[in-house]
Amino acid sequence: MELTAKRREFYDAHTEAVKRFSALEASGKPVPAKDQALKAEWDKWVADGNASRKVVSDAQRKLSDSRGVAELSLSRPNGAMVDATKFDGEVTTKEVLLDASVKPPDGPSASRKLKATLQRAKIKDETGKDVIGRWIVTTIGPA
Repeated sequence: MELTAKRREFYDAHTEAVKRFSALEASGKPVPAKDQALKAEWDKWVADGNASRKVVSDAQRKLSDSRGVAELSLSRPNGAMVDATKFDGEVTTKEVLLDASVKPPDGPSASRKLKATLQRAKIKDETGKDVIGRWIVTTIGPA
């Protein structure tokens, strides 16, 4: 928020110049030397804003990805779903190597080494007690 407010202040103080060198860049013309320092500062504001938005977007995506696994891990079959957004906790990941007998649709069974990724959630409930979810297989692939 603070970054956005400061960028807006900069833009408001230099609106005409920003519009001028943005139009020049869009038309493929060089920005005059007198505007180079201001343009460099504006470019830094834009880059910092983009980087900040990416950090937030990545965090939201990570939270969204973890939420589904956490809710599956914490909920019990035929029971109520747990809303993982209401608790503080973490998701633990573990990789397991497997020797499996695999039968392709058009051939004989063969022994294969596979790697499975398992995840489970651990939260503190309303009383502060640890609640540990069950392991959920999230991926299986070649080892």
